[in-house]
Amino acid sequence: MMLPEAVEQKLTSHHKKQQVDWEALPFQALRSPRLSLRIPDIALRVREVELLDFQTVGSHTLFVGRKCSEALLHAGPQLCHTCGVQQRLRSRLGRPLQEARQKSSWT
Repeated sequence: MMLPEAVEQKLTSHHKKQQVDWEALPFQALRSPRLSLRIPDIALRVREVELLDFQTVGSHTLFVGRKCSEALLHAGPQLCHTCGVQQRLRSRLGRPLQEARQKSSWT
């Protein structure tokens, strides 16, 4: 399932900010079970990872971690962000990702 463009645009406006305005997000935030991180209340599953090591490789950073908690919060179609090229390829192969229905509170 893909995010509606309006939701995606609202989320990207927070990408490089030092602090997130939690009230401006298009969903409510809860706390994760183990690390107490903020997570969207619309999340189907939360998987927390403990960082063990990292390595800088050129302009990329490789992180090594282990799962420290996992919780299934809701049942439903999975949310996946993908680029248009990937979606077009999946469509040609007969396996397109389902697009998210837009909720009026998200726009």
